[in-house]
Amino acid sequence: MDKSTHLVSKETLTRALRQIRNQRVAFIGSSVNTGSHISLKFAKPRRSGTPSAIYVWCDWRLDSARGPLASSDSPWAEAAKQLKGIVGQRLLKARVASPANDLVLYFGTLTLVVFCDHVGATATYDNNWDLVVNDRAFSAVPSGNIELEINQPPQIDRC
Repeated sequence: MDKSTHLVSKETLTRALRQIRNQRVAFIGSSVNTGSHISLKFAKPRRSGTPSAIYVWCDWRLDSARGPLASSDSPWAEAAKQLKGIVGQRLLKARVASPANDLVLYFGTLTLVVFCDHVGATATYDNNWDLVVNDRAFSAVPSGNIELEINQPPQIDRC
């Protein structure tokens, strides 16, 4: 399949984030070799559909009601231990903050704050974070925009 990318509004992104509200986190991944990169995979919805996921490529911080627990700057073992507290939790609320599209995810007593620190034309990564929901991929890109990647069937030349 060919892929095309389109800019989308924050309202479109907000609707996509609402689709994963109340879904449980089934897996959170991080590794010693990935730096600040983490992935959250949600449990498959009861109705037909594919599991949703959020991939973080930028700095982040995990907070509790008592204060910060870990961040992308924490030692890997400590960060991984604290992040596991999200597994099994439901995503209660998600919001996107201007101007850089920082993402704030609320899981009961834990909050994951994603800081879009890859900005401008010389950014070291193509994306700050990605949201995959219903086979659509939304990306917070360094320009400060939200892009939607759409898979399109290949064009067939007719003779």
